[in-house]
Amino acid sequence: MTKEVFADVLALIETNYSNQDGYSVEKIKLMRHMLDDIPMDILMLAVKMHIASSPFMPSVADLRENASEIMMGSLPSAIEAWGEVMDKISQRSFPKFTNPITARVVKAIGWRTIKMSTLPASERRAFIDGYNAIVKQEKKLSVMTPDVREALPASNQLRLLSKSPKQLEREVIREHEKQALLEAKNG
Repeated sequence: MTKEVFADVLALIETNYSNQDGYSVEKIKLMRHMLDDIPMDILMLAVKMHIASSPFMPSVADLRENASEIMMGSLPSAIEAWGEVMDKISQRSFPKFTNPITARVVKAIGWRTIKMSTLPASERRAFIDGYNAIVKQEKKLSVMTPDVREALPASNQLRLLSKSPKQLEREVIREHEKQALLEAKNG
């Protein structure tokens, strides 16, 4: 991002927060460097979002967080995503989901496992846990600068489920066993 383009961002901030001390030259250089990977239109929206919600000048973290929210868009809640899974349960083959995170979690648990389940509460719990973990990780990854993301080991790049498919499968099996024991006990 050029100095001239970044000057527009600073002008918007300083116009709104004219009653506060401006940024130092060092802080401006740091901000420009730390926000350089964010497209200008997204950065301007992030500034406007901050202005609308805070009486204090934004930090780099504030702007990266807002830009992340804007770029990630509005994700459905875990229970809404599970609802989409249930809506597609009658499909034979692996369905197309509107949200890629939903597809990743369903793939990790196993479409067949979900379809054939006699205890959908187990799969729902595993799905919700996996979905929330991925959303949290994706948000964390999206606020990082590219150099920080690249420095992370591949295993920490958070593009993987926090729980492996095998772990999710074991949890589902354990939940099935618990439910079967409860039914036998109460039966």
